[in-house]
Amino acid sequence: MTIAKFANVFNEFASASERNSRLYFSDMLFVAGLVTFFWCWLWGKSSWMDMASPVVYSGDVVYEFAHIKAFASGQAMPFLFKSIPTLNAPFQANWNDFPFPDLIYFPAGALSAIFNLTIGASLYLLLMQVIAGLSFYVSGRLLSYRRDFVLAGAVLFALSPFAFYRNLAHLNLSVYWHIPLLLLAVTWCDNPLRLKLQHKHTALVMVMLAFVAGLYNPYYLSAFLVLLAFILCGHVINRSRRNIILTGGMLIAAILGFLLSNADTLLFALFEGGNPAAVQRELWGLTVYGLRLPDLIFPMNHRLDLLQELGQKVKVEMYPEYLRGEAQTAYIGLVSIIGLVWLLVKNTINVAAKRFGQIPIWYWMALCIIAFGIVGGLNYLLGSFGFVLLRATNRFSIVLMAIALFFLCEKLPKTRIGKPVFFLPFLMLALGLFDQIPQRASAGYVKSMLAAVDRDRNVAYQLEKELPGSAMVFQLPVKAFPETFSVHNMQDYDQFRPWLYTKNLRFSYGTVKGRGDADWQLIVESLSVPDMIKQLEQYGFAAVLVNKKAYKDGAQELDAQMQSGGCKKILNDGDFIAFRLNPSSKPQLPELEPYQFDYNSGFYWKEGSGSNTGRWAKADAKLAVLPSYLPEGYPRSNPSGQIEISFDIAALGTRSVLMELDGSKTMVIKEGQTVNAVKIALPVRRLPATIHFTTDRPAQLIGNGDSRSVAFRLSNIKIVQLP
Repeated sequence: MTIAKFANVFNEFASASERNSRLYFSDMLFVAGLVTFFWCWLWGKSSWMDMASPVVYSGDVVYEFAHIKAFASGQAMPFLFKSIPTLNAPFQANWNDFPFPDLIYFPAGALSAIFNLTIGASLYLLLMQVIAGLSFYVSGRLLSYRRDFVLAGAVLFALSPFAFYRNLAHLNLSVYWHIPLLLLAVTWCDNPLRLKLQHKHTALVMVMLAFVAGLYNPYYLSAFLVLLAFILCGHVINRSRRNIILTGGMLIAAILGFLLSNADTLLFALFEGGNPAAVQRELWGLTVYGLRLPDLIFPMNHRLDLLQELGQKVKVEMYPEYLRGEAQTAYIGLVSIIGLVWLLVKNTINVAAKRFGQIPIWYWMALCIIAFGIVGGLNYLLGSFGFVLLRATNRFSIVLMAIALFFLCEKLPKTRIGKPVFFLPFLMLALGLFDQIPQRASAGYVKSMLAAVDRDRNVAYQLEKELPGSAMVFQLPVKAFPETFSVHNMQDYDQFRPWLYTKNLRFSYGTVKGRGDADWQLIVESLSVPDMIKQLEQYGFAAVLVNKKAYKDGAQELDAQMQSGGCKKILNDGDFIAFRLNPSSKPQLPELEPYQFDYNSGFYWKEGSGSNTGRWAKADAKLAVLPSYLPEGYPRSNPSGQIEISFDIAALGTRSVLMELDGSKTMVIKEGQTVNAVKIALPVRRLPATIHFTTDRPAQLIGNGDSRSVAFRLSNIKIVQLP
């Protein structure tokens, strides 16, 4: 396939949409201009300098900025293993266990490298919403919909409530520009003659679109795959070989795109073993974060007091706090609500009347998405069999919004009120913009965001001024990454903030949890302040950076202790204070545990302290023993050696407990016994190994108000390297 042939295909896309190229270009310019105007107006971007003020600067936004900074600085590259050398000092941060679509953050990183982090991120967010509008316009014209309705739908889709709710805080979700093109591809799979595309290479372009879907957000990909699977089933029933091959090819292409996008995560798990702690999902999450129809209708926030009060009332009365999750972030706007209700009601009646020829494909698409994503639907059924990764199907709302707008573009021109050119589309656009655009950010808000960024930049500047290049900074409090929630007033990802604006300093925070390569930090944090200082200096750290928001007293006691321990305060600005250390000229590496346990099935959380630390388990539980992830440069264990695993096991009530390892069963608690000390010798070469515990009687309630049903308890669990 030559470049010239590809050019012909895309030229076909443009010419098929509108033979008059000037009109086509002016329409796209209109969409881009209107979206840019309202986006800038909403976020208070009245000058270039305002672009340096992020639309939000707290919570998950910092997480997103961290990914953008990694790509902007060249510390991360698309599709390659990601070890961030300036995080997890004195090692490198492992970012391979937590999957994220590289092609979402790489362009943002490129823009940030040209400008700066906050300007690049703001431009990227705006660009993605503009391209979403253009994507809708191109798709609508290829579907032969009337130009004025498509223009209105394109602007409304680009300025969706979903985009404003998610913004930079969930950039992975805000990049949804490809959804209209994916729906176009599904329509083409159903009936290739439906589109103005008869070019011989159209099939290749559709396969490319499917591949691109795999590179982006897995929720949008899963919606696309569900629709393709539905179409494929129809072709199989009709025995349409050509269409089966085309649709099947697109399914395969989408899956290949997903595999490429997540190659680093999948291969890292293959080489280093799985890390269940990195992405923790449970069945209950599918209920909390699933698609709920009321969330499509009732907004979280609205410029009209009536809708605002109604939305809040519904939220409070409909969902108890523990079930709210992302409730009402799925609002699709009044225009799309009208379209979706019209689509579902009218065509359900057509089904009842057996008028199948009058039912558009948008009806079947909407039904598929709802049936799969709704709480208790097909996704929940998959979850009951253990597939719980797609927990937040409320995010399918943006797909339903695109479907509803396409349906309106198809049906409204055929109505009596829709025949006058631009009259109804103008009303549709005006109503949609009034409904979907939230309250404008005030000048004070824009300045406060810029001031927050400037404070963190100043912290980074002072640290780089006071410390030598590539110096290591130990951060307090010690915090795991990601998704470990707040510590007092310190938000989940606040420990990234100073790192965002430095170039060469190395910070202790930021490696993905669950591998054990940052557990030494917890031990150091637990020491007395003098011992902590001494230990950090032996490891080669040049400073301690404290986030005051994590401490109830604003870290005043820690401040006094650090200074009384002989550490000079070199920074006290905003949320941070820093103290200089005297790093050893011959630093040592922290000692890492070469092996670890994974309580991957049947165990509850860790309880107790000291030698009495243990975990309760159900009647059937599995304990995995596996090598720890050892960062590059850390000495490795002898692969031909042996380890000894020891633990105390206590049964609840009268029961026997059996242990199975490599197909060999041993009774470790006989009926009538209460406690037993167990030791297991295991060659290192047999790791990872799984110890399977079963009991002869079902689990029972602990009592004392504890609702857990348990059978036994493991405590004092240790691994010792044998000579």
